[in-house]
Amino acid sequence: MSAARFSPWAGLAADHVVAVGGEGQRTFANLRADVQRAAALLPVASTASATDAQRSEVLIACADRYNFAVALLASWARGHAAALPPSHSTTTLDGLAADARIAATIHDGEASFGFDLRLALPGVIASATQPLAEIAADTHLVTLYTSGSTGAPRPSLKRADQLLGEVDVLAACFESEQRRFLCT
Repeated sequence: MSAARFSPWAGLAADHVVAVGGEGQRTFANLRADVQRAAALLPVASTASATDAQRSEVLIACADRYNFAVALLASWARGHAAALPPSHSTTTLDGLAADARIAATIHDGEASFGFDLRLALPGVIASATQPLAEIAADTHLVTLYTSGSTGAPRPSLKRADQLLGEVDVLAACFESEQRRFLCT
């Protein structure tokens, strides 16, 4: 691990294009603004003495990659880890949402409950004023769930340093100096 803390915002200019799709081009400034709007929908995590196993999570069920990135960053901005289900089936989402650690659900039409992110992001606004704080390397950021093919989906917790370590491995495999991968 190359640093004890990291910032998802580091090194990007406001006009840097981060996504292109049905909504047209989205810049880094648009992404920050969308994250700020989505974060406003979520409760603030109570982080007082929360261990990794007790940290609150936001269940994310977004099929669109941009919406997923917004939901993930909004979860982190409010102090939550992200819960990533193995599928968006109603049974799976209902079962995971029943967990006491799930503080909220955010989706883009993939769930019948929670916050529909598409309603929070009706248009493009120019910029955001509130930065996302740096994240400590030992912070629990994501809980991945197994498919549940042999029983209930089982959680696998990932810390910031583990996720960044995976990015470093991908960069080495792809012989790239870039440390940003949106999807693999």
